[in-house]
Amino acid sequence: MPSHLRSSLIEDKLSLKLCASCNETKPKKEFHRVLTLAQSKALLKKPNLKTRHTLYSSLCNTCRRIKKRRTPLSIKEIRNKITTGDMNPVIGEALIQEKRKAIPKARARVMKEYWQKKRLGWQSELKANLQKQVTRYASRYYSYQNHMPEQATPAQHAMLDQHRYNYAEAKRIRQDLIDRVKAGEVVEVCIQINELIKRRKVGAV
Repeated sequence: MPSHLRSSLIEDKLSLKLCASCNETKPKKEFHRVLTLAQSKALLKKPNLKTRHTLYSSLCNTCRRIKKRRTPLSIKEIRNKITTGDMNPVIGEALIQEKRKAIPKARARVMKEYWQKKRLGWQSELKANLQKQVTRYASRYYSYQNHMPEQATPAQHAMLDQHRYNYAEAKRIRQDLIDRVKAGEVVEVCIQINELIKRRKVGAV
């Protein structure tokens, strides 16, 4: 290969660079980023600097622009960007004032949600307690049913009917209590379904 062609190929190769993000080979100028004068002064720590500084990145300009922050900047991060010259001081101070105004509202919203959850927390405990008891009745019924012999005695059939009745009553009572809570009534969290079934049997409820 002629020397002038070899020299040209070497120059072309040296003028290209591989992007660390998209893995595309692009001209080196695509990896240059010219800082603003404020950024240059902050980076080089030269307050009297008159020329802008150029940075050489491992990402091409396209990938660097695509890369976006998913979470909003904090007040501290905005301050840092103002200091480094990455953000206009006027815009930065406006953002800080906006964030400071939003802090009390955010705190009030969090506290409101906390107290509302605490105020209505007993309802979740009640539902969990009722579900646990209904599950217990269901287990008794299905367990007895699965272990019934083919030639079951009348007593065994009567016991199966009793378990079926208790399970159906437990579901009915649970739904009734939940409906009463939805209507605004306060129900004791540790209420026992078996006590209500006994009272129903004797006509107390």
